[in-house]
Amino acid sequence: MKVILLDSADALPGAVAALPVPGPLPTRTVLVPSERHAHALRRALVRAGQDAALAGTRFIGPLTAAMEVLYVAGVAFSPGEERLRPARLLALFREDLPVEHFDLDLLQTTRGWDGAFAAAIGELEAAGLSPADLPSDTAHPRDVALLWSRVAAEAGSSFSAARVYREATTLLSRDPRAWPFDGAALAIATGHEDSALAGFLAAIPGAMLALPVVRPASERFLERVTRLYGVDAARALEAKATVRPSTRAVTERDLLASFLFADSKVLADPARPRSKGPDGTAELEEHAGVEAELEATATWVARQVLEARRPLEEIAVLVPAQDPLAQLVADRLVRLPFEGGPLPVYVAGGLPAVTETAGARILSVLRALASHLSADTLAPVLPALRLDGDPDRSHLSHGEGMELAYGLGTAGGNAAHPEGALEWSTRAAARVAELEVALRHARADEDSAARELRRLERTLRSVRAVRPALDALVGVARAVVEGAPLAALWDALAKLVEDHLLLPGEGAALGARLAESLAPACASAIGATLAGEDALAVVEDHLLSLRVPHGRFGDPAVYVGTVQGAAGLAFGAVRVVGLCEGVLPSQPREDPVLPERLRDALERAVPGRVLTRAEDRVAAQVHGLLGAIAGARDAIALSAPRVDLARTEREPASLFIDAAAALARPDVSTGQPAEAVPSTGALARDYFRPAG
Repeated sequence: MKVILLDSADALPGAVAALPVPGPLPTRTVLVPSERHAHALRRALVRAGQDAALAGTRFIGPLTAAMEVLYVAGVAFSPGEERLRPARLLALFREDLPVEHFDLDLLQTTRGWDGAFAAAIGELEAAGLSPADLPSDTAHPRDVALLWSRVAAEAGSSFSAARVYREATTLLSRDPRAWPFDGAALAIATGHEDSALAGFLAAIPGAMLALPVVRPASERFLERVTRLYGVDAARALEAKATVRPSTRAVTERDLLASFLFADSKVLADPARPRSKGPDGTAELEEHAGVEAELEATATWVARQVLEARRPLEEIAVLVPAQDPLAQLVADRLVRLPFEGGPLPVYVAGGLPAVTETAGARILSVLRALASHLSADTLAPVLPALRLDGDPDRSHLSHGEGMELAYGLGTAGGNAAHPEGALEWSTRAAARVAELEVALRHARADEDSAARELRRLERTLRSVRAVRPALDALVGVARAVVEGAPLAALWDALAKLVEDHLLLPGEGAALGARLAESLAPACASAIGATLAGEDALAVVEDHLLSLRVPHGRFGDPAVYVGTVQGAAGLAFGAVRVVGLCEGVLPSQPREDPVLPERLRDALERAVPGRVLTRAEDRVAAQVHGLLGAIAGARDAIALSAPRVDLARTEREPASLFIDAAAALARPDVSTGQPAEAVPSTGALARDYFRPAG
């Protein structure tokens, strides 16, 4: 497989344009990581004057390409097994499993194990392993193999992405003519792909691989590339990873892109270019807290728009992880005034559906049902229910909801007495009768105050109007208490959401999206086996996984996304926020299902396979940051808060030392050249300046 190394932002458009075109009509295929990268690459080709290469060039994601291979070959399958696997495991935990290492009672009673096992099985599958590859000499891998083999058997023709890649690779290895696209093919990769994806890319007949040059190229990373793409690709990357000093005049942005994470010998070389002082193209900032950092971010964006006259789509604000910082950034930026309206913002990957009013209301209903409609959880739900028969109001106020929940004479249910959830309907009927009697007495009593009469009339009207929705809610609670299966429970819940829950704006579409997400689970054996509270948990998990779009990539809008997601995209100015210690790179955590020792043993036992290790995740994050910085053509800003979202004091990430070493600004007080490795005092003195 031929490998093309991308050592600059202009290299990729040139590689696409250089693809051979045999015959009179141009036909090419470029496999891109996302639709965003496809759009950005088209734009880069036009800007580079190579727009002729767009004719006949197909931009497609690798998973879509692999699925096309299967479709053309007539393989019957349905994608999306990853979303069904946690539910399959949850149902499996209810059986009397012969597990040895894991505590079955813990698996059954503690939430989260289904997701942990699903993630572990997904990683094993992506590494090209099977249950038979796991060692059988110890109990731990035997348990994992048992659960994996069971869920794989139940999946049948439901394919995960890893299985799609593996099946497509098998077809292409058997017959290269199974590749359905004509012409040359170029696959854009990073070296951090899993074995299943890398195997598929390598199996594409005549395909060329485009790999970015990264730093640092650690021994582990080069070993990974060797296993995935061969020793020639690893040697080429290793040779290109060494920074060669240059004496040409450069900006601080150029210094940061060229020397960040460079070898210490290169950084200490007296001949290499160094900063003469801040020039506005690279900023390192530390702020008192997240709020101050958000305000500084808004000021920075406004400065890019007003002073630098930069188009909105040329501005990017990046975060280490998507949630919740991306939404906080977007919410602050849209408040900036822009041509009589809010500032346009695009959030890559969208925002969690539960952050919208409709999603939050559906989630509150699910949480109330999970708590067996206790008064504390029911009170916030009541104002979101549609009133029936009251032309003056569509819903209760918050105060009226609290008054009703605590005034009907029941506390609802709890874990020890779930049947208490069913008392709300009978208490509401009894309360109507009580209020009617009280109202008749008050009207007959000449001493009754008008204020008391109005209170009784208002309360009676509220209880009557909310009863249909409350009865429907109790009906869903009854299905949970009686252990109704997932399919039946969702039918009742969907009717409640559609008929009785107020979903403003585009909220109605969210209910339809949730139904679409749950349809495969309800139609499979999961829909009949998972019941009661487990079924409710599956609905909640699917709701939490839904995201809603915020803007559209390519439109004039400020880009907000993750650091790794922006690698490979080009912007005029890039700002990275939230760079606390332990955030980027993130603090490695031991996997309870696949600990590092087991991953190491599996890699050694099965040559050619790559299991993601903690150091691999760190390398991917560091390389993603380097790619994001390289994509900033004119200006880059890195910032960190001293107090994070949890109100915990934090130090700036260690990468600030690396950034300062790359810039090598002179001592601001003496003018002396900077040390090769700046101290924290030098960092505060020469780099952390007030945001302008």
